[in-house]
Amino acid sequence: MKNFDVDKFCDDLNYAPFVTVTNSFEDVNDKLFAFESMYTSILDEHAPMKTVRVRGNQVPFMSDEAIKTYFRKRSDEMNQDPRQFWNTYRPFLHSRRGLKSNDVILKEGAEIITDKSRIANIFNDYFVNIANHIEAPSEEVYGRDFADHPSVMAISGSVSSSLSFSPTNSTCVKQLLLDINIRKSPGYDNITPRLLKLSAECVAEPLCAIFNAAIDQSMYPAAWKKGQITPIPKGSDSEIDKTLFRPVTVLPAMNIFEKILASQLTLYFQGVLSDFLSAYRKHHSCHTTLLRLVEDWKKSLDDGKLVAMAFDSLPHSLLISKLRAYGLDNSSCAFLQNYLTGRFQRVKVSLNAYADDQQLYDADSDHEALYARLDHELREASQWFRMNGLMANPSKFQALVLGSTEQDFSFNNDGQQIQRCDDVDLLGVNIDSKLSFDKHISSICSNVNKQLSVVKRFKHLIGDHIKRRLYNAFILPVFNYCSDVWHFCSKRSKDKLEQLNKQALRTVLNSNSDYETLLRIIGSVNLESSRVQNMLITTYKTLYGIAPPYLKLLLKERKVAYNLRGTLKLNLPRVTTTTYGLHSFRYAATQVWNMLPDDIRTSESLIAFKRAIQDITA
Repeated sequence: MKNFDVDKFCDDLNYAPFVTVTNSFEDVNDKLFAFESMYTSILDEHAPMKTVRVRGNQVPFMSDEAIKTYFRKRSDEMNQDPRQFWNTYRPFLHSRRGLKSNDVILKEGAEIITDKSRIANIFNDYFVNIANHIEAPSEEVYGRDFADHPSVMAISGSVSSSLSFSPTNSTCVKQLLLDINIRKSPGYDNITPRLLKLSAECVAEPLCAIFNAAIDQSMYPAAWKKGQITPIPKGSDSEIDKTLFRPVTVLPAMNIFEKILASQLTLYFQGVLSDFLSAYRKHHSCHTTLLRLVEDWKKSLDDGKLVAMAFDSLPHSLLISKLRAYGLDNSSCAFLQNYLTGRFQRVKVSLNAYADDQQLYDADSDHEALYARLDHELREASQWFRMNGLMANPSKFQALVLGSTEQDFSFNNDGQQIQRCDDVDLLGVNIDSKLSFDKHISSICSNVNKQLSVVKRFKHLIGDHIKRRLYNAFILPVFNYCSDVWHFCSKRSKDKLEQLNKQALRTVLNSNSDYETLLRIIGSVNLESSRVQNMLITTYKTLYGIAPPYLKLLLKERKVAYNLRGTLKLNLPRVTTTTYGLHSFRYAATQVWNMLPDDIRTSESLIAFKRAIQDITA
């Protein structure tokens, strides 16, 4: 938008009678239609849509020297712009989010389909009907509004609070508009997030009035129920089976209304949901989930128990009944029912272009009792899925046994045998039956080598400062991902990682110096020290309430009757084995935490704590 004048655009928006016109309508859909009509009319005057010809990728004039010049120039420009740096180099790095194929091809039966229109229709039909074969629970069985459904009855008996959606204000709406990510794609209405953000001051008040009218009428605007779907491959980028794609929906940028409702629901359910639910919750992550799981298993193994585990669309009417049981009033339930119905979607196929993992686990020194209990829990889970109209995928179930046993842990789910494995991939970490993490370390090395090969390809095109940034942005995070979980791998694995890190630093720094010198040049510590720092950071977050509550169960704060030296120290847990006791987060984290000086343990902020431990471990 070379000739776009932001000031003139905003002036015209300020003069537009948004509030007067929208207030003349009663129905929220009419209010929104009037608002969008005026907004797009003004937008078209200042930034009209244009059709452009997309050039091909063949550029024979791009010689090696021209490419070098381009990247050197870009490197100089990117010194102060991390976003530009990321956008420039990410497509070349090995990632599932890397370069996408220009063409989507599907195979239906024996036919290979390349026509874009047919592919879009096939995807649309598949995504619309994906859950039709699931047998949904019936009100004939569970009573009107599912009042007799076991889940609804259990919820009703345990919840006494209530929620009614509250009106919002223009200040909140304006802030949400200013927080819009301008890099997101436009939705069904083709209004770009960037333009909406620029006009936040002008449109916050009329949008606020529309939001409050929607809450008052228990009616979600129909225009914001339209989604534009892009099929994304679940695995590699060369899938030709429609079932191996997942739908990613882009909604209109104006639909920040969802965030307002979500914030009210999140605040209400914070005290209702189980502490052990981690998906989409503040301070929760794959790291905290895995750490809690593995530490539970190590504790059981240290106590001499065997551990076994099995891994692996709610009907709207039942969902509403559950929300009502959780305390949402009738108007709020009616509003959400309206939100869920009458939705439209279209599939966009480019012409040139943790949250569903569940684990059942248990531990016992009596292997037969353990098998019976876990088998019962698996059947209970399968029954819950059926009663709630959800579909479990038995082909993706896996069984893992930790510890030595001759017991045949062969589980079945609805007549289909669950495969017993030596290792499973869970939330990006490979977990083996011995908790050695050897296979996971090999995976880390493989990923780092792929990233390192890209840096090597670019080393003659980019400056040293860019290579360092590539190392910090794309290589170091691979070494550190969920390091608390696998920190106690074998010495051989640890040495393997350090050797690879030395190789990476030599490439980045273009130096054959020894490892200690390389670390000193780049201002870092070795990987083992870095993992200890991560362990201390997790401990700090846990003790100061910026980590999931379930991690507090791993650490026991020392209680003292008097104001003695040794503030905020932890009790060292009793353990019986080295592999699962001494080599556990709960033991090692307590040990290194207690070794810190008092003033560091009581740091006023996480930033100050990180800075302090970097100084003492450097």
